[in-house]
Amino acid sequence: ANHPGVNPFDDPKIECEEDCLLLQSIYDALDDPDGVLGALIIGPATQRTRTLLLEQAERWSDAQASYEDQLSTISDPPRQDEARRDEAFQGIVRCQLRSRRYESMLRLIRGESSDSELQSKLKPKTVEAAWSLSSWNRLEDALKIETAADRVEDFQVSIGKSLLAMHNRDPETLRTTLENAQSVAVRHLGPAARESYTRAYQHLLKLHVLTDLSVLANCCEEDGQTQRGPVITGLERGLASTLLARVNDIAPNYTTRQAVLRP
Repeated sequence: ANHPGVNPFDDPKIECEEDCLLLQSIYDALDDPDGVLGALIIGPATQRTRTLLLEQAERWSDAQASYEDQLSTISDPPRQDEARRDEAFQGIVRCQLRSRRYESMLRLIRGESSDSELQSKLKPKTVEAAWSLSSWNRLEDALKIETAADRVEDFQVSIGKSLLAMHNRDPETLRTTLENAQSVAVRHLGPAARESYTRAYQHLLKLHVLTDLSVLANCCEEDGQTQRGPVITGLERGLASTLLARVNDIAPNYTTRQAVLRP
């Protein structure tokens, strides 16, 4: 900018790590992964930005190792930093969740059970890990954790409540939970759709999952599955074929299909 004829946007750079992390956090809040990646690429090459780039590349083991290294250097005096410690700890939890190490992740979080604020922040991930393992008692405990005051109910928490209600054969709670989750997804879909189809797609995917759960719940009700016990003896093969056929309508990649098929 100090030289005539030089356009700073030709080779953008952010020198300050805090400015870079602030910019990527804004894009992250906007659900814009391309913006997050762009902010990290033009930022300084520090350990924190490199770790976030590893996450963007889905190199979960490498990212976790980097977070553990950060945690080891800031957990004890004289370099103790509680905010950075929480950031690194949440990074480790995030990496374990994405690499599907659910049991290890739940044990790690349980070790921090005395920190209620951290437990609230990690509630959606705790719920997701519990329902992924079909660990209903732990799911019930996770849902009792108080949601942070500045956060709206996470989609994974809604899925957890829905699956627990289905497991408990509680159609009223299931219906209410699904309706609330669908309302939230539709409310977020409108603004995202005005931006781009890519931004809207994740919300469409959530509606896809919720619709499938509604179909399964209705079939269980019609078949008289009101008592606890193994499900699906009453589900017709035609329903399974319909649900599998719907998978052909979504993006053909592992992450997307896992989101639909896992619940």
